[in-house]
Amino acid sequence: MTIGYRKKFREDLLQNNTTKVRNIRSYMLTTLYNAPVKCSNYYKAEVNHDFYGK
Repeated sequence: MTIGYRKKFREDLLQNNTTKVRNIRSYMLTTLYNAPVKCSNYYKAEVNHDFYGK
């Protein structure tokens, strides 16, 4: 996983977040820590939604 994908993933999470983040530092640390695990699943779901409507 390249750093570019993690950066894009982090930006997507921030942009699509609908709840108020009270502790941005904690939110960012958690996002960075979980990015390698969640990133591929996130983009797989996005592709499935765009191509197959699932």
